[in-house]
Amino acid sequence: MTTSSNAQTTAKRYFDLHTCGIGYLNRIREVRPKKGEPFLACSINAFTGPVTEPAYRYFDVRVSGAKAQDLVRSCKADVDAGRPVLIEFRIGDLWVSPYIATQGRNEGLPVAALKARLLAASLVGQSVLAGIEHYNLTTYGIGYLNRIRSLSSNEGDSLLTCTIASLNGPIDEPEYKYFNSTVLGDDVQGLVRSCSEAVNAKQSVLVSFRMSDMQATPYLRTKGDRVGELDASISSNLVHIGMIKIDGESIYPAKPLLEEATGEPIASQSTADDAHSDTPVLAESV
Repeated sequence: MTTSSNAQTTAKRYFDLHTCGIGYLNRIREVRPKKGEPFLACSINAFTGPVTEPAYRYFDVRVSGAKAQDLVRSCKADVDAGRPVLIEFRIGDLWVSPYIATQGRNEGLPVAALKARLLAASLVGQSVLAGIEHYNLTTYGIGYLNRIRSLSSNEGDSLLTCTIASLNGPIDEPEYKYFNSTVLGDDVQGLVRSCSEAVNAKQSVLVSFRMSDMQATPYLRTKGDRVGELDASISSNLVHIGMIKIDGESIYPAKPLLEEATGEPIASQSTADDAHSDTPVLAESV
């Protein structure tokens, strides 16, 4: 009885923000900070878009999952030798870091890096690649809907955009990760528009979502106490909404997307030490 009570006390529940995709493994290294414990890090050049003409999104990640650490270390010799190593990956705790480039073609210019924890990874063989026509870089999560706007593109088309404040981390003290999203698809646009009145009235509009692609954009703040400070935003495409709650009332009931994919709720329970680290990457994510 005591053991059970202690386990319930020490267990924590989390809001997950996970991104899945395929990409090349690079820059495997042991980082030894001046403060804190050493850790394994690497970068991932992720694909997004059609196989014939993909775009690349670069992630600098800390390798957290135990099995992911074993795999990354086993690939170091190949990566150091310049041999391509392709992995399927799942990352979490995404954040963006703006800085001024000190070398390369962007020297002296503001740039932004996407950073995260690598939770799980597996090697991708040529047989898997042969069956892919489009590379998906997909993000799943739950968060609050804000700033719904209709805009006109340079081509004169109408665009529906919104901001999602995604919840990430412990349920009792989550962080917010902000995505400036273009809403794609008639069904998703209809759901977002149906929330406009509630958002404008400052009501709480909670949604589970799936986003495709993402990229970081640096900028200088032009107002507020931090005017002139370098910052960065993350843009994405909102392609699915699985649940809507307005002020706690279910408006559009459905299983959250991550629960549909894994059978576990987005706010999953785990110990603080091994939070989600060894869950296999989903085949459906690519």
